[in-house]
Amino acid sequence: MKIAIFSKTDQTGGAAKASYRLYLGLKKLDCSLNYFVKNKILKDKKIIKLKTENYLHKQIEKTIHKNYISQNRTSLTNTFYSFSYASSKLPNLENFDIINLHWTEYFLSLKNLLEIVKLNKPIVLTLHDMKFFTGGCHYSNSCEEYKKDCLNCKQLKNDEKKLAHIILTTKRNIFKRQNITVISPSSWLAKEAKKSSLFKQTPIYVIPNGIDSNKFKAINKKDAKKYFNIPSNSIVLSSGVMDHGEQRKGFNYLLKILELLKKRKLKKEIYFLLFGKNSEKDFPIKTINIGFIDNEEKLSYAYSASDIFLLPSIEDNLPNTMLESLSCQTPIVAFDTGGVKDVIDDSCGRVIEQKNISSFEKEVFNLIINNKLRKKLGKNGRNKILKNFQIFHQANRYLNLFKNLEKKEKNIQVLDKKILTPFNNLVGSLLENTQYNNNLNFNIEYSKFFDKITKLQKTQEKYILYGNGSISKTIQKLIPEKIITYVDINDENNHPLKLQTLQYDKILITVLGREKEIIKYLIKNLNIKKDKIIKLI
Repeated sequence: MKIAIFSKTDQTGGAAKASYRLYLGLKKLDCSLNYFVKNKILKDKKIIKLKTENYLHKQIEKTIHKNYISQNRTSLTNTFYSFSYASSKLPNLENFDIINLHWTEYFLSLKNLLEIVKLNKPIVLTLHDMKFFTGGCHYSNSCEEYKKDCLNCKQLKNDEKKLAHIILTTKRNIFKRQNITVISPSSWLAKEAKKSSLFKQTPIYVIPNGIDSNKFKAINKKDAKKYFNIPSNSIVLSSGVMDHGEQRKGFNYLLKILELLKKRKLKKEIYFLLFGKNSEKDFPIKTINIGFIDNEEKLSYAYSASDIFLLPSIEDNLPNTMLESLSCQTPIVAFDTGGVKDVIDDSCGRVIEQKNISSFEKEVFNLIINNKLRKKLGKNGRNKILKNFQIFHQANRYLNLFKNLEKKEKNIQVLDKKILTPFNNLVGSLLENTQYNNNLNFNIEYSKFFDKITKLQKTQEKYILYGNGSISKTIQKLIPEKIITYVDINDENNHPLKLQTLQYDKILITVLGREKEIIKYLIKNLNIKKDKIIKLI
């Protein structure tokens, strides 16, 4: 059996680490596999970096994200909301038996997904958040539109172009009646996926992420605290995420919990060990911020230096930090969210009702003053990881599923070539929406337009644009390094007469429908040679 794993990166972020650990586990089972990524960090010949298919599409992606999404978010949440348009150059996948897709935003486009589905091979989608079955959001924050059609996106102030709906509908058409299987690391995310309009008829399995308990192991607390210059007789609380500014990670709740704790009369000094993105906020107790840590040995020291790990997330899947902390024999206090209860119970930590700050602080305090209980919970947590959440557990479960899928009869479906048409029309409409006025029918001509811009981008020539309407502004944003300036007969400061004083290679007409008139004017009135003038379409 030959397996292809896709993940945007091999290291950065929780999803990347989870997929990479699976890759290592499958390698130890002597599986034949390749790991395809966009951003390669590790030196491993089996990890293959894929190139972006079209640089211009990347610029379009950024433009739409900036103008339609980022500036259009509601106050519901600041959690990631993505729009992926740029495709990757896919490898030859004909010889692979199983294709396993992990977190692939800004890596695999809808066009790539269609190309993969057309291979008629078993495809396994591993969920690391909700994005695979929503129209844009990665966590819905209680919005249930993904159960229907995402017509009323709660995370966009005005989705007049129906971005979320069109993306979800396109994914549904791509995956419909195909050989798709879904894996969720947590029972919570599996239930949400099953409720979705996209995966309600799809087989869904729960396979938790795994970690290497030989790397994440308990280090003597005194030695671990000394490593960070923390007094050995102090109590250390810790917490760590990629971005503390993300609301769903509960950082503001964490600050309030620490503020309550500060009011307690404690015999021992309290330190807060923070890892991840630096925070500009002031902490109510002594804090040591150790930043991002990719080194697993140093992470083990951080967890081992901690007496209690705090997990205040209000939306999450199955955090790696939860598994890593328990593997290092550090008990956890967490809000009841996502897959927390899949791992934590009273034997190894405390699970608190969401957003109940006082209860959270009370349980932290109880553990601070009860050294025996902390040690007991820590040992139980380590045992739980050893029994259920190691890399080989995860890899064996995946491999068994892969073998069963390989044996199944192929469900070959012919896909309509026009599946991506509504999405392509959406892209044109969104670009139109970012400009002031538009007289280019992107819905009809968009592919010709971008093909032309791609060709211009590859030349050594410099251009002057004739016209300063929406098309001209779009071109100026997409290939700014190729554009000298623009001229417009209605602009006194940039009148076409200015052409006689400028150095350029070609004039690009951006006013559609008036090309003949403009060419005649340039040749007859300004003595411009015809070979210096090019039309857009």
